[in-house]
Amino acid sequence: MRPWIAASIFVASITGGCSRDRPRSAEGVPGDSATVRTQVQQTSGVAPQPGTAGTGFSDTSFRHLTADQMLVNEIGLDTPEARVLEVFGQPLARSRPAFVELVDDTVSEWKYRDLTIGIAGHRLYELDCRRPDCVTPAGIRVGSSRVAVINAYGPGFTGYATQTDILMYFQNRVACWYGFVFLNDVLSRIQLRCDYS
Repeated sequence: MRPWIAASIFVASITGGCSRDRPRSAEGVPGDSATVRTQVQQTSGVAPQPGTAGTGFSDTSFRHLTADQMLVNEIGLDTPEARVLEVFGQPLARSRPAFVELVDDTVSEWKYRDLTIGIAGHRLYELDCRRPDCVTPAGIRVGSSRVAVINAYGPGFTGYATQTDILMYFQNRVACWYGFVFLNDVLSRIQLRCDYS
């Protein structure tokens, strides 16, 4: 199975499922209006490819990112837990480590205020940040506009979920991605995830 398909299925399963009987036009995607497309073109000088906005995967709009681009506060997937502690400090709560067959490793969840980190085998395997101090190497942070995210990373993949307004950008390896979740065109959370299925 192609990584983007596996990732899409995983995201759909956690964000509301697939909707194949309802086509998704650019006008039907929250916040993906003609105004946003015009703002992107005006600020970046690049017009989104016709037929790609709001339709999910397209060879003309899909872009892979490197591990160095997929960081939050200089932390990325596979970062050792000691480095995570250096950057974010001690969590408010930690789940008891437990073996998870799907990940094929011992996993624990660390909870901070508006930040959740998953640790597998003493390395970061997922991050979900709702804090404004979480920032990407491109300067994108919670509170940034959709236009800023698109200008930094391109149109992105909108997934198949109908209940979550998300742009996803995949890494050059197995099904790992940045997820930027929006509420009214404002970035409300940044996610780093991998699909281990």
